[in-house]
Amino acid sequence: MKQPTNYMEWCALFDEIAASPRDEEYIEAVQKGSIAWSSGVAERFVNSSAEMIRRRINAAQDTYQKQTRNARGNLGLIGHALQVLKKEYQYAYDLAKALPIPEPYHGQIAKSVLDQASNADKSLTESAKADRTGHLSSAVRNAALGKLK
Repeated sequence: MKQPTNYMEWCALFDEIAASPRDEEYIEAVQKGSIAWSSGVAERFVNSSAEMIRRRINAAQDTYQKQTRNARGNLGLIGHALQVLKKEYQYAYDLAKALPIPEPYHGQIAKSVLDQASNADKSLTESAKADRTGHLSSAVRNAALGKLK
């Protein structure tokens, strides 16, 4: 996979990443890519990279919602959907950490992924409290969306 070196190549890669399944080759391309950090490019690059990560997370959340609706209470399927969602958050976080951008932008994008994962974890934990069996709470705890590496 080609490592991007200019803004247009980065935009094409971001579009591809946002629409593709998880693939470690993308993270490698992001890590090895470079960009000239000038005032005209910097803001657009940061916005484009943040948008790509937002699109990935939104798609993952939509997929999770569909999977849980289709699970119809099957805790095995719900647990699987939670694990897939966690992998997507981890992938988005890894992408954010791999971006060739300086601080504070780098940290802000990675922190936004952590914050979204933590908020999703809190929301799911609250929702799971309604389950009298405690199985759903256990599945949410085991997924631990808010604990990314």
